[in-house]
Amino acid sequence: MEEGKFFFLGMIPKQARMQSLKAYIESLEMEREKLLRIQEFIEISKDHAVYANVERISEDEQLSNRLLEVSGEKTLEQVVENIYKYQVYDLEYGLKRIQDDITFFKNILERELNCRDTN
Repeated sequence: MEEGKFFFLGMIPKQARMQSLKAYIESLEMEREKLLRIQEFIEISKDHAVYANVERISEDEQLSNRLLEVSGEKTLEQVVENIYKYQVYDLEYGLKRIQDDITFFKNILERELNCRDTN
């Protein structure tokens, strides 16, 4: 949810706020499921992915040399392993952020559900 929308969510009726929060939580949960499927796939295919990328990069001598120079590594395998590792870290970070967002917005929704109307 965009921060601006969340900031002004209190201006709309309670039922609309709750509906908006529920829809946003649902979209976050769907995104989390997609990322979890990606994570499962990359865990299974890591060795092949690294091998395939090393092979592909090896075909381009200029790219190979540049990656070795920039990375300071001795082999393309090390370079690709490092790239892969940080892509996995990025995925893990995204999953953590989404889970934190889900927890946060569920907490807000729970507060809405427990809050008595003053009208």
